[in-house]
Amino acid sequence: MGIKILKTSSYVPGEPIDNSYYVSYLDTSDEWIRQRTGIETRYISKDEGTETMSVKAAEKLELTDEEKARIKVVLVATTTSTSTVPINACILQGALGLSEDIYACDIGMACAGFVAALRMADALLKEGELALVVGVEVLSKMSDKTDRSTVILFGDGAGAVLIEKNDKESYFEGGSRYSEVLASKLLPMTGDVEYLTMDGAAVFRFALEVMNASMNNLLERSGNSYDEIDWYILHQANKRILEGTARKFGVSPDRFPMNMNKYGNTSSASIPLLLDELNRAGKLKRGQKMIMAGFGGGLTWQAVYLEW
Repeated sequence: MGIKILKTSSYVPGEPIDNSYYVSYLDTSDEWIRQRTGIETRYISKDEGTETMSVKAAEKLELTDEEKARIKVVLVATTTSTSTVPINACILQGALGLSEDIYACDIGMACAGFVAALRMADALLKEGELALVVGVEVLSKMSDKTDRSTVILFGDGAGAVLIEKNDKESYFEGGSRYSEVLASKLLPMTGDVEYLTMDGAAVFRFALEVMNASMNNLLERSGNSYDEIDWYILHQANKRILEGTARKFGVSPDRFPMNMNKYGNTSSASIPLLLDELNRAGKLKRGQKMIMAGFGGGLTWQAVYLEW
């Protein structure tokens, strides 16, 4: 048993902000940002929170009454929720007028959150039932605007998918690794820490290690070779991580699509944003094989193999 993605949608707030905005007041340059990250623009929310953006992304799925009746699970992946209570998933259930006999939950696993939500939905659904899964972040409110090593990286956005439990096999891999060194440098958000910080070199090494291991395991379990996978849809953190993974696998970079140049790092929203972009462009075809993987959050990683 596995899951099938039926619909995709996305939402980003406001107008794109290019690198020149940060060049105007930070000791950095457009060339430096592009070369090190691949990011050219990002979207920043002025007054919209995660609950508003989740609803707007989900509404763009244009759910039918029949689809709404079949939804039994609503999951929202976010680490930047506007409120602790009520949770985003409950707000979404009410805004869409969904049935009350559903499982609604927020998942706080940062950049691994969207794939983790797919894994939870797979475990909760019965064949023929549907789940609404949203990845949404407003990372701008967590960014130190004077720190050039982080503020240039992050953007705000939301992506949504409607998934169905079916009889095709899906495979998941994942884990977590706590490290006092990494936990103190990566994304500390407790105590007297006001903004997120990040040890970029440590994240880079960690990402390459766990992504390669997870994807190798998925290929072995699914009985596929590197070349048999049509799409590698990875968390859009840094182009060098994706390029490095493609080289490691000996796979054409074309199978590792990127859009961080337009959106920056949107954490749990990055994979569904990319899925919707590819879907709207008509690039995703039924029966194609894909691996999706995300990493981050202090630290966690999740990956999935499925057929489109």
